[in-house]
Amino acid sequence: MTDKNEDSDPVPTGSPESPEATPAAPVEKTGAVVRAAAAGIALLAGAAAGCRIERARPKGEITLEVAIFEGGYGLDWHRAMAREYEKVNPTIRVHLWGDPRVDEKIKPRILRRNPP
Repeated sequence: MTDKNEDSDPVPTGSPESPEATPAAPVEKTGAVVRAAAAGIALLAGAAAGCRIERARPKGEITLEVAIFEGGYGLDWHRAMAREYEKVNPTIRVHLWGDPRVDEKIKPRILRRNPP
């Protein structure tokens, strides 16, 4: 019979004595962080469930100015879509204009903080 030395026996992987074993503290800390985040989200969702945002609707008609690049196909399709939008939203009017160099016309208005 051969006498086995305890130091020569390999340590099973995953056991507390193995070098590959990970400490339990980071896992517990991560779990605590996840649980705290989930609780915070649930709290915010519960608080927001009874809230609703109501935007004040202006009285009268609203006019939207829309600038379109006028390419080879023209503006006919865009105008047709604007008229359809006006049918669905009767208090909104769409003022649509186009130009092949629309970027040059919009840039000064954007700089003046008055974009279409």
